[in-house]
Amino acid sequence: MSKILIPLSAVALLVGVSVWFFVARNSDIKDFELDKEKQKFIWDTEHITFEIENYFGKPFAKAIKNRSFAAAKKLLNESFVAQVDFKESAEQTAGFDVKKSTALESTQQVDAENWFAFFEDQLDGFAEIERAKTRVLHIYAVDGEPNTWDTELLFTAHGKTQSKQPIKFSSHHTARFRYESDTEIQAGGTALSWKMVDAAVTESLAPLMKDATTDFGLAEIDLLDNWKLPLNKATQFHFQIAVADFDNDGDMDIAAGTYQGLPKLFCMEKGKFVDRSKTFGLKTWEPGATKSALAGWIDFDNDGFQDLVLGQYIYRNIRGLRFEDITESSGFSAGYDPHGMTVADYNGDGLLDIYISRSHTYKQVVDRAGWVGDEEAGAPNALWRNEGEGKFTNVTTETGVGGGNRTTFTSSWFFFDDDHHPDLYVANDFARNVVFRNKGDGTFEDVSEPSGAADFATSMGVATGDLDNDGTTEIYVANMYSKMGRRIISHVSDADYPEGIFPQIKGSCAGNRLYRKSDSGNYTDVTDIAGVNEVGWAFAPLMCDFDGDGLLDIYATTGFMSFDRIKPDG
Repeated sequence: MSKILIPLSAVALLVGVSVWFFVARNSDIKDFELDKEKQKFIWDTEHITFEIENYFGKPFAKAIKNRSFAAAKKLLNESFVAQVDFKESAEQTAGFDVKKSTALESTQQVDAENWFAFFEDQLDGFAEIERAKTRVLHIYAVDGEPNTWDTELLFTAHGKTQSKQPIKFSSHHTARFRYESDTEIQAGGTALSWKMVDAAVTESLAPLMKDATTDFGLAEIDLLDNWKLPLNKATQFHFQIAVADFDNDGDMDIAAGTYQGLPKLFCMEKGKFVDRSKTFGLKTWEPGATKSALAGWIDFDNDGFQDLVLGQYIYRNIRGLRFEDITESSGFSAGYDPHGMTVADYNGDGLLDIYISRSHTYKQVVDRAGWVGDEEAGAPNALWRNEGEGKFTNVTTETGVGGGNRTTFTSSWFFFDDDHHPDLYVANDFARNVVFRNKGDGTFEDVSEPSGAADFATSMGVATGDLDNDGTTEIYVANMYSKMGRRIISHVSDADYPEGIFPQIKGSCAGNRLYRKSDSGNYTDVTDIAGVNEVGWAFAPLMCDFDGDGLLDIYATTGFMSFDRIKPDG
């Protein structure tokens, strides 16, 4: 089979050289490389996966979308057989009707026509199929049968019902393929057998939310947008935002810090957001050594009006009428390129303090790429104690809450124990996350390991809250969920790597994690029970009671770099 270029990120993650997690603990070993034969096997299986997804998966999804049995039949071998025996169940939860189908233990086989009828039946509630997709979750070479592959497939379809409500179909299947050349799979007829594992049709009874961007005047705001920029100008991050009712008029307002050094303040006026950046005299800053897109609200003087941290400045809110720059007199500094800030009264003195998440310093030189377990390529975070009267002191060292030289994305204050002193969860991109317990004496201790919630690498967000109203705090961490990574992981194990590497690599693409307080006082991973891990390239989740039922819900964002409004990444 001819080789083609396939995405290398997940392959490199598993088979690449220089596993720094290991090197850091074994200075006599400079790098590590996976066995050459296993590398070749993984590369070959990923090539086969690419072909199955493109030359079977795409036309199959199109055939289902168009409800064309003739098109689907062309993809099947003449000897094709399927098993689609199942039992159904239904439930209604949180504004959704869910119909589930689970495979029965049966050997009854059906032909292609009855196999296609299964999909027609499952999609009966769709008035319109807007998009459909087939993905290979796992792939295995069949022993003793050359050019034959067993796969686990995920098929999804999204659309609208007759009443224009959103509806989704998601299903898992196992399928066997056989072909010897690219030409053969492109011609069709390579699927030998099929078995349905499970399926679910989820229908929204009423939209929970609707796109109101244009209605609120946000479609025309002056902020850089990858969807509107040429590809060579697109980048991972353009700005940070923070929301608060800074003028106490009952409407929420938006502050945005930009990497161009331009402050933005969008005030809600008569149902629309209006740019009032210049009206309130907010200052610009240089993108170089003072690079920052930081945005955060904090009532640091307890006057009932939210004060503002924006870019490299901190402002006192003068009763919602204007902002006073107190940066120089405050002693506060956001530092170089902070990823965000979280606010709490950590020492119980009645004044709110600021914790800054940081990933690196200005012109920081690192002699290697960041990797799983990397605790050297980042920079310490910063805790600023509020001294009152608009003064702040950097107490990072004395409190012991810097978090080390890691690449921190964000943090969240929460209550780890019952002593009423706010504790801190720090989410890191490469190194393991950190749980700091507030000792109540102005210092913190690292309880990451015993807490049970230290989590894996690649964390890019965290939200904390009491999801089940039992009086204890749950922790929801945003990690990468990579289908390719998980597929590759099925071909490697602990035995292929030095001690300590494989669990971290496995965790780095396992998806979001949810931790719940156990009877022991520490945390237990309940992700699989809750079913909240499959979020993709996850960032910045949050907890909020969206439907007003008294229970916190989870909003889990996903995506990396999106260039097209019609085909968003996430």
